[in-house]
Amino acid sequence: PSPRPVTSDPTETIRAMRVAIVDVGSNTARLLVADVSSEGALTPVATRRAYLGLGEEIARSGGLSAETIDRTATLAGAYAARARVQGATSVWTLVTAPGRQGATGAGLAAALERGTAAPVRILSADEEGRLAFAGVVNAAGCRLPDALGVVRRQLERAAAGKRAHEDRRQ
Repeated sequence: PSPRPVTSDPTETIRAMRVAIVDVGSNTARLLVADVSSEGALTPVATRRAYLGLGEEIARSGGLSAETIDRTATLAGAYAARARVQGATSVWTLVTAPGRQGATGAGLAAALERGTAAPVRILSADEEGRLAFAGVVNAAGCRLPDALGVVRRQLERAAAGKRAHEDRRQ
């Protein structure tokens, strides 16, 4: 099915669709092809992962070599092609630390866009953290408000325990 644009009307339902994310990180490149239900639930259809070691190269030399950028773009392109063969109607490439660190982030993003024929977004550290949290919540099968409630209660218990410990020490 074709995706419909998301509107500001909260009563409008979103049609189910198959999407894909190519995630290029410091250590690995990952592919996730997933069905998204009209309620927003994700069901993985296919996953792949390959070790890249981009962070090590950036730490060692301050950036990525042209060969490393080409190799990464080729792998990401193969992932995007695989996603389309599997029926993904929307493919995005997300880049984490390798896009933010070192002198070659913009060149990496441009090569990935050419290689995947998909939009590329370099995530800020905050965006990366929020998406990682949302992924854990989804993998655990929780709804976000439930997960936030669990985290809040754990933090409250930890704070209460710390206060009790400090009271005992006085």
